[in-house]
Amino acid sequence: VLPGVPAPPRAVHAEQVEENHAVVSWRAPDNGGRPIVGYDLRLEGAVAEPPQLLSVEGWSTWCKLSGLQAFTGYRISVRAKSEIGYGEWSTPALFRTSPGLPGPPVNLRATNITADTASLLWDPPRNNGGSVVTQYRVHGTVT
Repeated sequence: VLPGVPAPPRAVHAEQVEENHAVVSWRAPDNGGRPIVGYDLRLEGAVAEPPQLLSVEGWSTWCKLSGLQAFTGYRISVRAKSEIGYGEWSTPALFRTSPGLPGPPVNLRATNITADTASLLWDPPRNNGGSVVTQYRVHGTVT
């Protein structure tokens, strides 16, 4: 029997998913008769941009993905590489990063100013971190 390319990796999944990074892991596939020397990962985001290709050299069956966008859906596929060539891509795994922190409110202004009180008004942050802002905390000092 002649050696062939590796089979697709199995059980691809994302874990430790946060707002701008995730760890992707998988189970090593059948090697086709030759040692696996690395893996390629294909990362596709929910926004219209070309897929990113990443490489993992050696036997490692995990990769930390950094620089992800908060509260964004991603699709990741993995393929194995041997000296014979590349195997087929795995079944893709889907994951969504967690929301990030919102930016500060904008256009802060005081109205109805008296000797003892003032009303504060503001507009929502320009960047909501990928989720609806549901609460504001106001802190102040007397000068």
